[in-house]
Amino acid sequence: MTIPTSNDNFPSAPAVAIAAPQTELETRVMTRRTELISELVFLKADLTVEGAEARGRLKTRLSKLGRIIKGGVIDGWTTLSTATTSQLDQWLVENHR
Repeated sequence: MTIPTSNDNFPSAPAVAIAAPQTELETRVMTRRTELISELVFLKADLTVEGAEARGRLKTRLSKLGRIIKGGVIDGWTTLSTATTSQLDQWLVENHR
């Protein structure tokens, strides 16, 4: 009896897609984005003028983030340009808690 020396006779393991680990910047941006969206949802119940103004400010901040991501996150978060990284860092500074 011979023992096979290669894996040719055995089925290969199925390919498993492994998600790329998040970058630290992506984690911070997405965490803050989630917090702002939660604030926006909470403010929907506030029908005062102040509530409407606060919702408008939140929507503006989220729209700015959307423009930065759409224009700068082309091939994923691990290949960001210096300009995009700076814009995202600045957005985080402007939108701190």
